[in-house]
Amino acid sequence: MLPDESVNDMYGRLNVIVNEIKGLGGSYTELEVAQKMLRALPAKYETLVTLLINLDMLRMTSTALLGMINTNDMYKAKKQELEEVSPTSKKTIALKIEVDEKGKSRVEEDKSDDLDDEIALLAKRFNELLGRRRGKGNDSNSYRRRGRRDSHKRSVGNLRCFECLEK
Repeated sequence: MLPDESVNDMYGRLNVIVNEIKGLGGSYTELEVAQKMLRALPAKYETLVTLLINLDMLRMTSTALLGMINTNDMYKAKKQELEEVSPTSKKTIALKIEVDEKGKSRVEEDKSDDLDDEIALLAKRFNELLGRRRGKGNDSNSYRRRGRRDSHKRSVGNLRCFECLEK
């Protein structure tokens, strides 16, 4: 694989070479093409190559291999994009200091994630309210079911053995 070449371009070049060899009377199996493709990948794919070699290589086709490599590339690109958009390890806190007439200072925190906290609290309260509404007769059978269970427990205590007539 060339240094500035994509995996799809490399696969296209490999396919052209394999087709020319087949046209000249030679033959390559899908396994051989897949193995050559794995050997041609650069060092940044070393972990993926190790993983793919440990899979069932006898059934692997070169197109399936290309799909797995492209899926890996898309996953890494999406992960990198998400890390750039929302870095979780960095928190910014802005402090405001106000000085009173008496010279006392007061510090106020303005956190950048206040909105997230408020949304989380609102969602929690909404779920609690929804849970209360569900439990208070929103389901008309819930009271009946509870009543049946309780009465069933009471009636089990009054049962007697059929053979010996003991409790």
